Amino acid sequence: MKAFAASLFSAVWLLGCSQGDTVHPIAAIVGTNLFSTLEHPTRVEAFLVKPRGDEGAPPFDRSKAGEYPIRTGPLVLPTNLATNISAILCNPKTYVPPGGPGNRCAPQYGVRLKFVGATGSVDVLICLECNILAFAPEGTVADDKDFDPGRPQIVRFLKQVFPDDKLIQLQKEVRRPGDNLQTTRDASR
Repeated sequence: MKAFAASLFSAVWLLGCSQGDTVHPIAAIVGTNLFSTLEHPTRVEAFLVKPRGDEGAPPFDRSKAGEYPIRTGPLVLPTNLATNISAILCNPKTYVPPGGPGNRCAPQYGVRLKFVGATGSVDVLICLECNILAFAPEGTVADDKDFDPGRPQIVRFLKQVFPDDKLIQLQKEVRRPGDNLQTTRDASR
């Protein structure tokens, strides 16, 4: 499935946004019906969640977006923020193109976005340490994408949504090697 999604992502990357019969790289993960939910949600909720390995967090199924322990939320996003994050996530240039340098790490998801629409729901888990988004159609994680090129827009968006969260506010739009991630993680406690 990942190889198929990668080849579709390559085609769309070269062509820009989906046109005609070309499948968008995220639609290849969540399906075309749920991709329409991501593009045009009727409701978007934002949560701060406890990452795996967080002290005191009970064990849970990390393949299920809804089982991540909630620190804050749900916050129902106003239309302007929902439209903004939909545009960011639906832009193929948000993601590293196939064959580009990827991040392979154990993601520490700290944010969950839930997109709800007429065709169902899609959760997006965000790791700001690895720059990885995990897509969970109907709550079950299907695949992830590296969002290094889209990090500045995603960090700006999250700072608007969570203005009082120290961890989010400490995030840099461009992360450089050597940035101390543990310091920002400690700030959230």
